[in-house]
Amino acid sequence: MAEAMSIADQRHRFSIPDDVHYLNCAYMAPLSREVSGAMVEGARLKEQPWNFLPADFFRVAENFRESAGRLAGVSPDRIAIVPSVSYGLAVAAANLPLAAGQNVVTLGDQFPSNVYVWQERARAAGAEVIAVSRPSQSCWSGAVLDAIGRIPPSWRCRTITGRTGAWSIWWRWAKRRARMGPRWCST
Repeated sequence: MAEAMSIADQRHRFSIPDDVHYLNCAYMAPLSREVSGAMVEGARLKEQPWNFLPADFFRVAENFRESAGRLAGVSPDRIAIVPSVSYGLAVAAANLPLAAGQNVVTLGDQFPSNVYVWQERARAAGAEVIAVSRPSQSCWSGAVLDAIGRIPPSWRCRTITGRTGAWSIWWRWAKRRARMGPRWCST
């Protein structure tokens, strides 16, 4: 089992007052001072666009893909840059084969960008979306494995074996279980 990673306090990198404990990052995450600075620097390039060459668009994107690939432990070729999560999910959903009678497994109470796209894709294919819920604060693993039919029958409450066409769940959960088989898209 992988060792848990510990991250030191990062509050000094953000403009968050000491009396604020902001937890709603799924809605809108605060930007670090470094990110805000990079945004200002990028906007300043537009003050003199004649100095920004077409090749610069690709250089910036490729540098980002290389850095993101190192962070995620994957090749830069596995990193896609999209303007938003909903757009990226729409591209993934449109390109994953999904047949009538199959299902797409998501986690319950997800942000809408991971709900609507799969509802529409499933409707168009004659498939169904199964939003997995879990009892109270229990582990998501059993609930998701049950939904995709990959655990022993004695552990299952609902069996959907062989019908799962895709699953779209948190990337940390998916990364640990990617070897399990079905095509997947992580959010």
